[in-house]
Amino acid sequence: MNILLEKSSLTRLIQSHKGFEPFNYDICVDWAVNLLEQGIASINIDMLASFSKPTNAWEIRPYIQSVLKEFNLEEFEGEKATKAKAYYYVWSILNNDGDLISNLDNLRNFCIYSDYEDSIYPFYLLMYSWEDLEDLGMSCHYEGVTYNNFNEIVLKEAETWMENFEKLV
Repeated sequence: MNILLEKSSLTRLIQSHKGFEPFNYDICVDWAVNLLEQGIASINIDMLASFSKPTNAWEIRPYIQSVLKEFNLEEFEGEKATKAKAYYYVWSILNNDGDLISNLDNLRNFCIYSDYEDSIYPFYLLMYSWEDLEDLGMSCHYEGVTYNNFNEIVLKEAETWMENFEKLV
């Protein structure tokens, strides 16, 4: 596996930068700083880490492309970019990185943005199920979801998605 993929959960998200407008290029600065902190350095990573936020997409893009090329990583567009971005949020759910509901809401919004991508549609339904539980005390969007099993079902969906990730890309 590529060292950048092993060391940073943001790498796949960065690989998808060409696939989305707008893309938050400020994340690329955080990514580069994180790589440096882990001892992964190059001239291009140093340059990325030196950008101040908010970043200018036109200025930072060439350095992102150079880092990805330097480490033999593809820049994703289209379906691959969609899957790579979804990977970041699903990984965050599985690794308890950030708030579960926030990550689920990001996946729901991304599902809408990606024209209701089939592979992330269950997360879309689960987010609405959470809102159903909050508002109605029951789920109308995802059968069998309750307050007691909500986290478990979300984690199960995330695990299933990850198991299928390599087939999706």
